[in-house]
Amino acid sequence: MTLAHILEELPTAEFSGRRSNDDHAIEKFNLEEFERGYQAGWDDSAKAYQDNTAHFTNELREQLMDLSFTYHEAKTEILSGLTPLLEQISTLLLPEMARVGFAEYLKSHIQIIAEKSASPSVTITVHPDQASSLEPLFSQELGIPFDIYGDTGTPENVARLRFQNQEMDIDLSECIAGIQDSIAALCSTTSEKVNHG
Repeated sequence: MTLAHILEELPTAEFSGRRSNDDHAIEKFNLEEFERGYQAGWDDSAKAYQDNTAHFTNELREQLMDLSFTYHEAKTEILSGLTPLLEQISTLLLPEMARVGFAEYLKSHIQIIAEKSASPSVTITVHPDQASSLEPLFSQELGIPFDIYGDTGTPENVARLRFQNQEMDIDLSECIAGIQDSIAALCSTTSEKVNHG
């Protein structure tokens, strides 16, 4: 059994090879509708793309702001945790390092200047507590004639050097004070950020 008995039979028009004006109007209408539909689809697609771009841009901006805030929060937290350690380094370790390393620091400066000097002999004036520790070290390692004098008017970690044609001060305590000031400023800034958010 076939389906032909259920379906309605439509009359078939014979093709004459000519089109009527109605066919031209229908075709023109169909083309215009297709163009409008195509344009509407294009416009919808462009609007969806702009909306998605704006949404992703806003989302990215928010996430970057969250990351920035989190970074600064973490940095502040780490620095506030390091503050006691940095203060201990500043008050205990740096002065001890200066005391222990002063002789080597001074020796390296003297050797550099002595290499450039025509008459490499030097007179060294330091604090009396440091004079006694420098003399045995320099007598073995300096390699040039020298005289060391202790002067109570000279602060610790400061040496006054007098070569034949020039004088200069080597001041390790000034360097230590600069480092201590930098550490204090960092700790102060960190403390302010923690207190004020």
